Amino acid sequence: MDESRTVAEADHQLLEECLDRMPAESRSLVRRYYQPQGKSLLEARRELSIQLGISSENLLTRAMRIRKALEECLQKRRAQAGEE
Repeated sequence: MDESRTVAEADHQLLEECLDRMPAESRSLVRRYYQPQGKSLLEARRELSIQLGISSENLLTRAMRIRKALEECLQKRRAQAGEE
């Protein structure tokens, strides 16, 4: 098996673990923000901001905060996995 594929699979598993540790609202927001489900990204994000009753800028801010938290969690989980 290709080493880069193995690393990507491990990262995906760690990312899922990080997502599972987040509050359901944050998990839902970040998934809906990055996975538009058959719509254009712009259209999906516009609809999401309307559904949440927030501005597009506020939606972006929330998504970036969640993404940063996920990145930090992923780094910590990688470090822990390297220690094992």
